[in-house]
Amino acid sequence: MKKLNKKTIFTLLALVLLATLMTACRGDNVQETATGDTTATATQGEAGAPRRITTGLQSSAVQQFFDGDTFYENRWTRLIMDRLNVEVDVVFTADTATEAFMNQMNMMLITGDVPDVVRHGDANWLVQAQAAGLLMDITDVFERYARPEILAFRDMYPASFEGVTFNGRMYGFPFLNDNFHQGSYLWIRDDWLEYAGRPAPTTIEEMVELARIFTNGDPNGDGSTTFGLALHQDLVLGNVGTLVGLFAGYGVPARGAGGIFFRGSDGNITFSHIQPEVREALALVRDMYAEGLINPEFVTTDMDTITAGFATGRYGMAYHMNWGTWHPFNSAWNSMEVLFRPYPNPVAAGHQLRVGVESNVGGEFFAIGANAQHPEALIEILNLYYEVAVGFEDEYYFMRYWDNEQMRLAPIWIGIPTELHAPHIFQAFEDGGANIAGVARRTWQWAEAFGNRTDVSPSALGTWGQMHVEGQGGSMAIALNIYRPQGALIENVMSAVDRPDVWIQNSSILQTMLETTFTDIIRGTQPLEAFDTFVDNWLLNGGQQTIDELEVILAAAGR
Repeated sequence: MKKLNKKTIFTLLALVLLATLMTACRGDNVQETATGDTTATATQGEAGAPRRITTGLQSSAVQQFFDGDTFYENRWTRLIMDRLNVEVDVVFTADTATEAFMNQMNMMLITGDVPDVVRHGDANWLVQAQAAGLLMDITDVFERYARPEILAFRDMYPASFEGVTFNGRMYGFPFLNDNFHQGSYLWIRDDWLEYAGRPAPTTIEEMVELARIFTNGDPNGDGSTTFGLALHQDLVLGNVGTLVGLFAGYGVPARGAGGIFFRGSDGNITFSHIQPEVREALALVRDMYAEGLINPEFVTTDMDTITAGFATGRYGMAYHMNWGTWHPFNSAWNSMEVLFRPYPNPVAAGHQLRVGVESNVGGEFFAIGANAQHPEALIEILNLYYEVAVGFEDEYYFMRYWDNEQMRLAPIWIGIPTELHAPHIFQAFEDGGANIAGVARRTWQWAEAFGNRTDVSPSALGTWGQMHVEGQGGSMAIALNIYRPQGALIENVMSAVDRPDVWIQNSSILQTMLETTFTDIIRGTQPLEAFDTFVDNWLLNGGQQTIDELEVILAAAGR
């Protein structure tokens, strides 16, 4: 079993001590309701005193509350108490759009105080927590208490379960992944594209020219300041407004959350952000910045700021993931009833599109704390979630417990992205939904309803952008009908269980080095040649050792 070394502990301490954004705590003015929730087919919990579980929840701008609900008391906590006699104690909430949530998770590694269940997406954290004995082996509990439909997920999504498995034993419950939907896209505002009188760009050169029209023209019709391409301060780490989609157009399979490792044309492992083509892309962005096509204040543009920019008509394009109409482009619809829609990433001359995706042995997960007193209750909650939000017969309960981001209030839930239902949903558009049921049917209904504007709810808008954009089918059609057939989806060869210790220890340092250098090059405070120095330093400070050790690990695994 791996142990935390001193260097790792000191790094974690520094992250926590230097943090300026702390986690939100339970306030004294929590508004609660006393109304219990019940469903048509009750599953009775044990009689007597309630069992208690603890959890920490991710807070974000997309979370919605109804009827006085809070993170601490809501329709899910009431349902779980009513049905299972289980009390859910939310011991913290923390914002995932800032450093607050990561600070909270890092503190757990130092103190050893892990809630009974907590959702996270950092595989490095999972490896460290398991090695330190902070997580519980739930293999036998899962086998005993999970309903057959949930047990069947192991055969449907074996790589996902591998991501939470160590030496053949489960230490958490995974999101259920099929990585075709993880690619990036260029999202363009509809009315601005119509203003430009041009088709959506298919080349990088056409994208830049469109950005010029958006910036130098008057697409809003009121003389306001506009920028062709939105850029986020986290140039490669986040989702919206990053350079990941641009890099893909230069043949570099990058990915949010820090890049991917992949095999180059010589068959050897390399890393996305040290490729020479990234230098070309940075030169282009530097020129766009100098020309005024990018907001000069991008270095202070966080998620709230960039979302406000879409809502107020400042930006015409942005690279983003598949869920743009869920967030943040829904802000443009909510404020102005204008739409952004996805297009395949434009490609630079002489290059082939390569879109990075994570290994299916990875993704988000629900980690189970080693001190959980009632792990069986967590599996019972999964069973309950399946009943009301996945395999439901009465749509009312799905709408109440899944829709409007309500599933995020459950301490543990089944993360089957609606994207995975895309092939069935596309077929439903052809046959009128004759052979579709459950969550897939509801998703199809939303997408179709927004298409004819009979339903403009957040869920209808969100699924429309993924599944049913008129004339192109949305982001999922791009992934399934363009990216995948072209062989453009390149998977990270480093999975959640293949991470060398040197990467776990040094990745945050290398990431800071990358962000600083790339930002300075774009702003012109460092020359383009600084990229070459960055590559040398990246390799010297653990990058090359990571590649070498990963080669050994994968060779031993026959991969």
